[in-house]
Amino acid sequence: MEEINLDSTTGQPTTADNDNTMVRITNAYKAYDASSMVLNGFNMTVSTGTIYGLLGPSGCGKTTLLSCIIGRTRLNSGRIQLAVRKKKQIGYMPQDLALYEEFSMAETLHYFGSLYEMPYEQIITRGEKLLSLMDMPPTKTKFGAMSGGQQRRFSLCVALIHDPSLLILDEPTVGVDLIISASIWTYLHELTTRGKTIIITTHYIEEARRANMIGLMRKGVLLAEAAPLEIMASCNADSLESAFLTLSQKHTANMEVTRENSKMPTSPSSTTLEKSSFFSPTRFKAQLLKHWYWSVRNWKIIFFVCLLPIFTLLLFDTIVGRTPDLLYMGVINKEIVETPCSPIQPNAFCDDQIPFSCKYLHHLELNGVSLIYYDDVEEAKTAGLHNKIWGYLEFKSNFTELVKKRYDDPMNMASEDLEEMELWASMDMSNFIISKLIQTRILKSLKDLSKSHGFCNETSIRYVDSRPFTIMEPVFGQLEVNMSHYGAPAVLSILEFYLTFLFTALAIGMEKSRGLLERSLSSGLTESEVILSQLVVQIIMLIFQTCTVFILQFVIFSYPLMGHWMWPMIIVFLQGICGTFLGFAASISFDDERITTFLGIGIVLTQVFLSGIMWPFEGMQSVLKEISKFLPLTLSIDAFRSMTARNWGIFHPVVAKGFASILIWIFLAVGISILSLKFKQGLKSKK
Repeated sequence: MEEINLDSTTGQPTTADNDNTMVRITNAYKAYDASSMVLNGFNMTVSTGTIYGLLGPSGCGKTTLLSCIIGRTRLNSGRIQLAVRKKKQIGYMPQDLALYEEFSMAETLHYFGSLYEMPYEQIITRGEKLLSLMDMPPTKTKFGAMSGGQQRRFSLCVALIHDPSLLILDEPTVGVDLIISASIWTYLHELTTRGKTIIITTHYIEEARRANMIGLMRKGVLLAEAAPLEIMASCNADSLESAFLTLSQKHTANMEVTRENSKMPTSPSSTTLEKSSFFSPTRFKAQLLKHWYWSVRNWKIIFFVCLLPIFTLLLFDTIVGRTPDLLYMGVINKEIVETPCSPIQPNAFCDDQIPFSCKYLHHLELNGVSLIYYDDVEEAKTAGLHNKIWGYLEFKSNFTELVKKRYDDPMNMASEDLEEMELWASMDMSNFIISKLIQTRILKSLKDLSKSHGFCNETSIRYVDSRPFTIMEPVFGQLEVNMSHYGAPAVLSILEFYLTFLFTALAIGMEKSRGLLERSLSSGLTESEVILSQLVVQIIMLIFQTCTVFILQFVIFSYPLMGHWMWPMIIVFLQGICGTFLGFAASISFDDERITTFLGIGIVLTQVFLSGIMWPFEGMQSVLKEISKFLPLTLSIDAFRSMTARNWGIFHPVVAKGFASILIWIFLAVGISILSLKFKQGLKSKK
């Protein structure tokens, strides 16, 4: 048995060299910030084939120490020597269990066994033995459906599935009844007879008497390290609790003496545990397998994410850009005695007996404007104030006569005649879209009236077609402006970008917050495999989403697609990839899922206002216009719109800038992710 020696100054033990050592920690220091020293010159030695009980109150640094041993946390200073070299030789059971509630026991064992690169047949054989030994329910039972005691025992099965040489258990008996606790300790002793080494943390002091060796830990230092009876004897105590109290009092007294001289050494840290290889096909397949299991168990979420763009675009296509119905305009027509005007037959437009105002109002009704006649202007204004009409038109009593006079004998017209011949219009301008739409129809009705008089005499044509210009076929697009055609590229792009960002950030954030990712990484998984597997899942979903929304937009709803479909689809796909990598960057940089969610909402809202969907890019304030060019989607949306509506090729400057912008943002997101991984020393769960 190893002899205990307590340093008279620090109260820390000094241990003799032992050739049969599994774990040796020397002068370990760890601090997360300047004010909190988690490990303060910590020393520990664990012999092979023993159970080492690490005791200490909550917050004393036990979990941080274990994280350093398994290679998930790096010491600021100190050395960790292990008899094992690879992570798959270590079995780790965290205090929070950190297993997928949706997975069955068979699926969970298959996943973790694959992470340890075990053959499938070996996973099945060893899993059945462990489940039988631990008296577990059928293998199809989901983890979330088991009792607390069953979950603890199954978590131990997961840690043992690959038959590790070193088993590290963080509070394995917390929250379980005495019978289950006793059965776990019995099995642990059986493992030591086969040469296994076990480190177990607990704050149940008397329970630790079952360990071969114990270490009493307080405020980042080891107060004593020896067999339970030896520690009690050295402190002249009849219980471990009393011995711990005595050692704690000595440590508190010595802290005041050593505090002034205690500084963190500047020497680097080291560990003999090797890092997992950058990429392993077996571990990568395990990650894909995990994603498949999760997708099957959470098919409603996958179904929602895949179909949300389709549903959103359906709403957009069927609502935005549709012609508003029941656009009411008031009319005060003093040319006629009885209102409204009598119906006009198509062959009666050349009849000079029909007032010009009635001919014009007839075409206005054909263009979808409903007319309500009023006796005077005040009555029409009152109707407008009560939201019954969108405005009114006023024709003077001699409107037609003065129009004819203007063209027959303009030199003899008085100034008051010019006022009398005008069409007076007053509009409700509170709704920009509807007011502009009515104005467009008022002008279009004049054009239609010109065409209807084309078969009349030259004089009739002259009355109505006096405009000094002619509107030709448009260079790009259609003569009738369609808001849905203009806004669809931005809506489609923002959806692809935001959904990939949100799904990636929340998927990784959820696994971080629940400790699931930490346990997988402790089992040998690497950050590169996490990112690549998530990228594969996103690419599959992106391909489905992109194909379906393009079919919806350009086939079913016949949106204009002037050029080839390939390049527009590629730029939308790249927008989704950009969202994915920005999701990686956010989830790595921020531990709180709410921050990543709010960040995504902020990016999307910014893009909605600055990408041209709410208002043309050319109409923005000059500073905002320059800022918007540096956002992820602004230039790529403009490129997408130019390819579909203008048939501009990939080498056109506008299109080329769009592709360059989204590619730069992808590389920027990748760079941020890499820097965050280095700065935070990998993907870390919340402390």
